[in-house]
Amino acid sequence: MGLYSAMHKTKVSRAVRALEQRRWLRRETNMANRREEFLWLTARGKQAFREIAPALQMFENALVERTGHSRADILATLDAIERAIG
Repeated sequence: MGLYSAMHKTKVSRAVRALEQRRWLRRETNMANRREEFLWLTARGKQAFREIAPALQMFENALVERTGHSRADILATLDAIERAIG
């Protein structure tokens, strides 16, 4: 589950469980490697994403505009912060 995440696998697992309880996410065990799971957004999860995404995009745009830095620079800084505290 945590292959593409810098988060600890326990945090990822808890987040997945919370999304699953909201019925926003569906998961299925990979039978070829039972340590992995496939994750899909449900129709309900896709709807929630469509509702949340515009506000997140506006926040990101405002952050880029206010700081005067590129998105890449901001992401690099956030990555550095995560590594420093992680």
